[in-house]
Amino acid sequence: MKKEKTIGELINDYRSSSCYNIHYFLLKSRYIRYVFEDNFRELLKHINKYEREIFSKRQNFKEKKLTGIKSHNYLKKFIKYFHNYVAVVYSVEGHCDKFLPTRGSMRGKFDVMKREPLRLFIFALRNNITHYTIPPISISVKHKKRTTSHGEVLFLTKGHFKVSKTAILSDNQNAQPTRRSGQSNSEFLIDDIKRNILCAYISRRYKNSSSINLKDVVIKHHKMFLKYINKIDSELIGMNKTGYCETERLYKEIIKRQSML
Repeated sequence: MKKEKTIGELINDYRSSSCYNIHYFLLKSRYIRYVFEDNFRELLKHINKYEREIFSKRQNFKEKKLTGIKSHNYLKKFIKYFHNYVAVVYSVEGHCDKFLPTRGSMRGKFDVMKREPLRLFIFALRNNITHYTIPPISISVKHKKRTTSHGEVLFLTKGHFKVSKTAILSDNQNAQPTRRSGQSNSEFLIDDIKRNILCAYISRRYKNSSSINLKDVVIKHHKMFLKYINKIDSELIGMNKTGYCETERLYKEIIKRQSML
């Protein structure tokens, strides 16, 4: 009768398996991907709530300033959620960058993703939010004044988070490399090629618009980013699918045995 291996022996088999490094990389990816997805959901939830909410069905027209205060609070929270989303995108990129080989199709896919206009856009906006006092983000609220039996009433309908196209273009066209304290020294700002890609994209994509709806940007970026990351994961597993399946089996057996202790 074949002797059952101890947990220690299973762990040694797991760490010496042919796909241990790939499996361990993807295992860590699961957790950071969870944070990425969670931050995206939080950001989108906040945007949707702002768009749906009717601040006040009945409010005296003279109290219009109160809506501005509430809108400002929504803007501050949007900046917080947006910053968290972009920060975890940077973390996922760093996680992949350290693991991927310097050459090959996977590195090529990763480098293409890093030059995507949407990726450059969110990092440019995040840089502006982080390093400047007044971010170029605004919120729009539609007001409708109606006369009722109670007098003039202000009805507030949904609004949007927007950024000025001119502000982003001028900010990045005039950006210069800097290492002064408190200023950005990001790879994006010192790369003229990336800056030109971004400016060309904004000029072409938003040719007939003075502002950019940030909900559209976030949703499109999330879809694009997942597409590239999933391609990299699939290609890594496909390099040795049989070996990866065996490594995954060993890992699951270890977890199962540990749960029985």
